[in-house]
Amino acid sequence: MARRVADHIFKTFGPDGLQKSCGHAEIELGLMEFARSTANNKYRDQAQPFIERHGHRTLPDIELGRDYYHDDTPVRRYASAPCLWAMPCGPCTAPPR
Repeated sequence: MARRVADHIFKTFGPDGLQKSCGHAEIELGLMEFARSTANNKYRDQAQPFIERHGHRTLPDIELGRDYYHDDTPVRRYASAPCLWAMPCGPCTAPPR
């Protein structure tokens, strides 16, 4: 089942597919973990464009702001990993929203 989903993502968003992103980072993580568990770099390579699409202001404005989806700054320009302040994820010194 997981392979069917990953292959559907590849077919839909691969090199000849849609060049879009929904903003949520789960798909990238899922593809990376699936690539690791199957030893198939096709899925790792598909995660890369999703990561690169963040930060180019391609998503519509939302009430929570573009930084919620990390669509405000390209990933490679972050000095450190961004934090979703609204989510209590452990020892975080960021102010709550």
